[in-house]
Amino acid sequence: SEFTMDILEPEIREKYTRDFMIAAFSHPAVSEFLFWGFQSPRNEKVDIFDENWQLGAMGRAFYGLISQEFHSKGVAEIKEEKLKVKGFYGTYKYTVVDGNQLYKGTFTVKPGQLNNITIDL
Repeated sequence: SEFTMDILEPEIREKYTRDFMIAAFSHPAVSEFLFWGFQSPRNEKVDIFDENWQLGAMGRAFYGLISQEFHSKGVAEIKEEKLKVKGFYGTYKYTVVDGNQLYKGTFTVKPGQLNNITIDL
């Protein structure tokens, strides 16, 4: 389903959007989130961006979650050739340094799969 809001007060819009997205993504059946529209004042029910393409209240909530709280990033030293990490679904970039060798690539973590990733060096 899509997400819109009739509340016009920016502070409430931002907090409600943030809380609603956290609640939605805490359910294992949720894998996507769709805003019905994205720019105000063309669409008063969704303000991801304003008329000047600046982030609106709902946009601040969305991008704050996506770029900070729903964002997995880590650095680790691999000691036994295995690394166990928890992360969100999505595509990840990796960089591995092995002596003087540098390896880069991507992998994808998908719902409903074991997601055991093997990186051959």
